[in-house]
Amino acid sequence: RLRASLGAEALLSRGHEEIGINEACVWCDVWAFEAALAAGRGEEALELYRGALLDGFHITGAPEFDRWLDGERRRLREMAAAAAIAVAERRRQAGDLPAARRFSERGAALSQGTEDGVRRAIALLDGIGDRAGALRLYESLAERLRQDYDAEPSPETRQLMERVRARSASSGGVMAATNDARASAMGAPAHP
Repeated sequence: RLRASLGAEALLSRGHEEIGINEACVWCDVWAFEAALAAGRGEEALELYRGALLDGFHITGAPEFDRWLDGERRRLREMAAAAAIAVAERRRQAGDLPAARRFSERGAALSQGTEDGVRRAIALLDGIGDRAGALRLYESLAERLRQDYDAEPSPETRQLMERVRARSASSGGVMAATNDARASAMGAPAHP
């Protein structure tokens, strides 16, 4: 039935128990997403990433498939989160602050509570002067950690937020603080 629906050339036989898909005959958003990332086209990849792989799909009695699918969903989401933060940083460097804000917020949302991704987004928002946005991300992370794990953000994330909150309005203080926030988010020590 699959051969009739997709065309005889779309499916490749792999013995009697497996089939493969001929990538030359079938377009797949996951393949296109991965190819765009590999080619350094993060924005194109993010246009292709529209949510969890096979969202809502389940096969009863197939725990191996469920484990594989959960792993693939996590892997693709993490790739999208990293791409969004990278695009946000490129947009910030180019001076496109609204796009930097959008992509950093998307990266944080895709990080789904992983502190590293959220911390990078917080540092980026702080770096473009959006301290309110940085605070919103932090509060969202803190609330999710409280609700899901009865935990609080790591000391590293709390220290980053303390520095964000302590920012002075002067431009010299903002630049030094921005550099500290970026260094901390990337794992380097901040300078006093």
